[in-house]
Amino acid sequence: MATVLLDYGFTECKDRGNRDLCRLLWPTVSQRPSRGKATAKGLRDLLKGSEIDDPSSAGRIDYVPMDKLGEIINEGTMLGLLEGLPSCKTWSRREIRDVAKRICSTGNSDHLFSFRKVVAALIRIGKADHIPQFIQEDINDDWLPLVKAPPSTSYGEDPYTLKHPETGRECTALRQWTPQERRKFLKTSEKYLAPFFVQPSKGVNHYILHKTTILPFKPIRVRNNEDDQGSDNQENSGGFGEVRCVEIHPSHYRFDSNIVTSRNQRFAIKTLNTKIRKVFEDEVSPLLRFAHRPEKQLVKLLATYELREGNDVSYHLIFPWADGSVRAYWKNNPRSMDAAPILWIAREAVAIAESLAFLHNDYAGELESTEREKYGRHGDLKAGNFLVYGPTSKMRIFISDFGLSRFHRQETRSLVQPRATSPSYRPPEFDISHATLSRKSDMWSLGAFFLEFATWYLEGWESVKVLFPAFREERDQHGIVSDIFFRVEPGNYAIVKPKVVSWVKQLHQSEKCTQYIHELLDLVMARMMLVDRDLRLDASELWHQLSAMHKKCRQNVRYYTAPCPHSRDLA
Repeated sequence: MATVLLDYGFTECKDRGNRDLCRLLWPTVSQRPSRGKATAKGLRDLLKGSEIDDPSSAGRIDYVPMDKLGEIINEGTMLGLLEGLPSCKTWSRREIRDVAKRICSTGNSDHLFSFRKVVAALIRIGKADHIPQFIQEDINDDWLPLVKAPPSTSYGEDPYTLKHPETGRECTALRQWTPQERRKFLKTSEKYLAPFFVQPSKGVNHYILHKTTILPFKPIRVRNNEDDQGSDNQENSGGFGEVRCVEIHPSHYRFDSNIVTSRNQRFAIKTLNTKIRKVFEDEVSPLLRFAHRPEKQLVKLLATYELREGNDVSYHLIFPWADGSVRAYWKNNPRSMDAAPILWIAREAVAIAESLAFLHNDYAGELESTEREKYGRHGDLKAGNFLVYGPTSKMRIFISDFGLSRFHRQETRSLVQPRATSPSYRPPEFDISHATLSRKSDMWSLGAFFLEFATWYLEGWESVKVLFPAFREERDQHGIVSDIFFRVEPGNYAIVKPKVVSWVKQLHQSEKCTQYIHELLDLVMARMMLVDRDLRLDASELWHQLSAMHKKCRQNVRYYTAPCPHSRDLA
């Protein structure tokens, strides 16, 4: 594993979260004795009634959520069950109480793992009387799923043994079982193996799961709010991976509430289009650096997992699910009727600049000086890569898709989309021979995003989607019709397209234009969308400028609410 992953707390978990389950969930489950005496049949019926269909298995198998398992298999019910088992008739009351407590262990120093899952599987298949033997052999939940292996000595009719998946220790408690009984135990135990995802205090957990593991996910169909020119980066597929929306059962995760802003347990699962471990690590590495920085509006990685069977492997990342992209928000709110959105724009512009400054400075500062310009940038800032979280009154904008951009290296300029389908936001240095990309390349793209934001507020969604792109559209130096914001002239130098300058002048003349919007447009044209990248503001300077403008909004309502249209000479 790459050293940088270890340094930032990337931890491999092969126990499906069992230790965390014992530590975090089991202590919250009531241990009070149940009313009446628990019986194997009664508990079996409760377990069966708690099973949830696994939507991804096409009817293959169900699973039992961990909160339900904890409610059914607790110290109280175990006391009642054990007292009635023939195999426990010689036990004292104290011995029964100790075993009941051990079955329901909460991860103390003496017993790291509980036996809840093993006991549930035994009860479910009518083998409750075998519980004492499993306890005596210490065949706890960490043994699941048992794996088949060639026997050291042949026994029974079935030519294989069942062993601990990691240590290889044989499960001798099953030696006398018939092949059908063992297969039934293996199949039934799968119902209790859905993983428990946890976000540690530092870093990110990576769960190594067998390909057949049931995941506690419920697929959610979401309407794609994007038009065909944009992508909200939530439910789509592409060269880097597929993203889908799921609900994770609430008893199967514990994530930082300051980071998870998703409602209804909704999360984004990104499945990478690769089986190569190095590609997965490259995707995860930059995300680890701000996984626990809730004050930075950078989309947070919550956990990762792999599904493996032999050499067949798939890699998956879990993120908070957003309410949509900024582009989708523009589409769903095609026309702003008052000045309230300006205050939101002003606040979120500051947060975006601050987060980008962190990315450019704090993150880049950890790199060698020769690597900072290569890696310390986003490289793909656009409206579809800004995600919105939270209700309208508290809506926040987060920068996303760092893995997609991989903090683009200078050497990979040619790997970005070809010119025929190149993004509108790309900076001039992308097209100029011998020019190099840098952190200030992000400033051009962010400036283009701010222009579109101002266009949406002043002119509406139709102008963002159709009118502004069409207005600046022209053939580039390769004869391809393009709506990029610059033009490459003969002699290998670039200029801002005159049509872009004209459009900005029209925005200044809009009847809705306020002083805040005037200053934002001036900032973009004079300090961000400059062909000479060295003259552009850096992210920290932009942060301070936007902070000062936001302060004016708070001090003087008219600064952002009073229309004051006029013409400006930007030449």
